[in-house]
Amino acid sequence: MKAKIFCISVFLFSGMYCVHAQSPGVNDKVGAHITEKVNRELNQSIIVGIVTSAGDEYITAGTISEENPTAPTKDTIYEIGSITKVFTAASAADLIKQRQLTWKTTAGALLPQNAQPPNFEGQPINLHHLATHSSGLARLPLNLNPEDPQNPYKDYDEEALYKGVKLAGLPYPPGSFYLYSNFGYGLLGHLLELRTGDPYETIVKEHVTEPLGMANTAVTLTEEQQVLLAPGHQGKKEVPGWDLNAMSGAGALKSNAEDLIKFLKAQMGMIKNPKAAAMGSIHAPILPTGSKDTMVGYAWQITRSDGTTVYWHNGQTGGYASFIGFNPSRRIGVVVLSNTNQSVDEIGFYVLAPDVYPLGDFQPLPRVPISTLERYVGTYEIAPGAEIKVTREDNRLYATITGTPTYRIFPISETRFGFAEGNLILDFDSKAKRGKVQTIKVEEKLRSYGARRIKEE
Repeated sequence: MKAKIFCISVFLFSGMYCVHAQSPGVNDKVGAHITEKVNRELNQSIIVGIVTSAGDEYITAGTISEENPTAPTKDTIYEIGSITKVFTAASAADLIKQRQLTWKTTAGALLPQNAQPPNFEGQPINLHHLATHSSGLARLPLNLNPEDPQNPYKDYDEEALYKGVKLAGLPYPPGSFYLYSNFGYGLLGHLLELRTGDPYETIVKEHVTEPLGMANTAVTLTEEQQVLLAPGHQGKKEVPGWDLNAMSGAGALKSNAEDLIKFLKAQMGMIKNPKAAAMGSIHAPILPTGSKDTMVGYAWQITRSDGTTVYWHNGQTGGYASFIGFNPSRRIGVVVLSNTNQSVDEIGFYVLAPDVYPLGDFQPLPRVPISTLERYVGTYEIAPGAEIKVTREDNRLYATITGTPTYRIFPISETRFGFAEGNLILDFDSKAKRGKVQTIKVEEKLRSYGARRIKEE
């Protein structure tokens, strides 16, 4: 029997969220929270998928885009960014179960002679090091110099990867310390390609997604899947998706909530899974990460706090944010997907362990008269070639800094406005009592500087 879905108006919110009928208080809190994130224009759309022994539930807020004002569904496809790493690790684990590789297989044994990786005093990098972020390779390759910053890996092909490997150096013996590395996981994905002779997408399909019936998880989407893809956003601006090229193992996959729920069911042993042995082998905590209470397994981040253990990974690309995780003791899993690059981690942690990771309430925004907001509208010069353009829509202010998308800024007081991430504050000159404000003080964490209004043509 299919559960009915109701759409509920949330008091004082202009948006709506949709949730299955059997929703406990946690789900109501999640629905209100994601609706407020959308209403504050932090995220364009959000879908939360929750799996328990009682079944699957989906909670949504927002719309796909300005041009497509429909709510996301469990079929809507998003880029999942670094969650891809869990699929890379699971694929490697299955190849190891098939005895095609071992975790001790060295990168040098698979790479061509003209692309041999660094070692530390004769100690080589192996697959275990790459899969646990302990290889010593930097977060990004030294030679990553994208032609298009909006699609930074598009031109990073196999030749560039090999050059990056040769340029790399190791600061310590592999296996000594955790250092999160997109470079390392991109290399791991390519090593699997070299061993099998198949492209990365085919490897993941054979070892993970096809056995689990995940038909809408892929690197390259079909025409039918393209229709289901939610466009990425930065602030109010749609941005292009990312092409990971030779770095596919680090973050190339796209998926939807329904498929990722299937993946979580397999991780928690809720469904018959022909790859159960391989998937279970990537769960063991192996190395401290340096973050409080968190260790790393093979890709999975494993956080233990107040007696509760959660397995999780998040992801972020230019226009998307994602979270996936499960709590084995509560037999609950969660997927959170958004087509804006604004973190959704807090939602995932709350669903997995609400008593340990409570979901904070949004603070009410100070009311600033529209007449006051209008005095702030205009263009301000920070330095030659660097400007801040402030615009207004009804009772909302937006700021566009040269070279960046437009973001909503939120009132802290009548004169101070902050960006959502809280790392930049615009302080409009309070001395000017009438007319257009002439100066802004721009405050960052470690410095501040001025910007002066310039004449508009």
